[in-house]
Amino acid sequence: MKLKEWIYIGIIVIAFAFLVISEYNKKEPIDWSITLSNKEKQPFGAYASLELFKDMFNEVTVTRVPIYNQLTETSQNTGSYVFIEQNYSISKLDLDYLLDFVYEGNNVFIAAEYISQNLLDSLKVEAKQLSFVEVSDSSKVGVDMVGKNKLFLTNDKSKLYDMPKNRSLLYFSKFDVLDTKTLGMVEGQDLIDFIRVEYGDGYFYLNANPVAFSNYYVLNKQTNEYAFTALSYLPKNELLIWDEYDKQGRIGETSSLRGILSYPALRWALYLALIGIIIFVIFEGKRRQRIIPIIKPLPNQTLDFVKVIGNLYFNKRNNTDIAIKRSTYLLEFIRNRYYEQTNVLDDEFIQRIIEKTGCEPTLVKQLMVAIIKLKEQDNRDWMSDGDLSKLNNLIEGFYATAG
Repeated sequence: MKLKEWIYIGIIVIAFAFLVISEYNKKEPIDWSITLSNKEKQPFGAYASLELFKDMFNEVTVTRVPIYNQLTETSQNTGSYVFIEQNYSISKLDLDYLLDFVYEGNNVFIAAEYISQNLLDSLKVEAKQLSFVEVSDSSKVGVDMVGKNKLFLTNDKSKLYDMPKNRSLLYFSKFDVLDTKTLGMVEGQDLIDFIRVEYGDGYFYLNANPVAFSNYYVLNKQTNEYAFTALSYLPKNELLIWDEYDKQGRIGETSSLRGILSYPALRWALYLALIGIIIFVIFEGKRRQRIIPIIKPLPNQTLDFVKVIGNLYFNKRNNTDIAIKRSTYLLEFIRNRYYEQTNVLDDEFIQRIIEKTGCEPTLVKQLMVAIIKLKEQDNRDWMSDGDLSKLNNLIEGFYATAG
């Protein structure tokens, strides 16, 4: 190998090593996606939040089964049930059991940007989403997006919690004031986003700011009191059931593919591999060998042979020879089928054939007379085309009847 080639190889190796080192030392970008999962340590996960909340309650259990299974198949079916997620949806079956759970004196705490309509209807609560409001002053007229950045709790209205990354637009617009208590609002907008609804002997706590319970705001000294104060309404000496089923599914449902897709580098590697496979299939999946020629099957020449033999007899006009061969085949048929000797074609023979075959007596007699006459002729050229046709019709008629 020449020196110039070694130089090229060295440059490639150094460049590759530099790329690996730079990628290894590159600072991971902050993931701002909202998961609110107890396994995630990113800002809007809930790993640190749950660990800190465990200090508030005597017993905390994390569940990854549906509400129905948790309340009917486990012994941990009393206390407080906590749901903190972006969108909270619930099936009719789970809703029925959750309502019974609260009616019997337990508590449910739900923090979400969207709350299932069937639950709101059951609690006689109406919720709306903030939208645009008109803004007007001496210099401009337009619209601005209303935000819920500064929140306060009604137990201490002087304490404001500034949450600029709170993207929730949910608030509670209508409810039964006799059964519902306002616990939290948006500063300066008269919007209620935290309520307690009495249901039977228990309570539903509905909060419209789930990110307030994430790592980002719970670990912040200026905002962490919001989450701790909101959860302090729940009894501390009872079991707290923290739901992760809606966010992570059942235990064991996490597939290896989901794990790969959770990391950007592995995700893009998978995408590039799939694209490469598709390109390979498109361009390399063509036939690469010589086309196999189609071999036609050998033709059936039986019909051609019959035509040749027929033309041969027709050209020679040897009608007598054809008649002799046809009568010979007929007599052979009678011997094999009816076990009759054909040496003597007398009246007794004819009568036996009529009885065994069921043919018309006239047909059998005419046929046998014609065969006898054919055997007695010494002249090979005596039979005309008409005579041959009549004999052929008699033979075909015999075959048709005798089978």
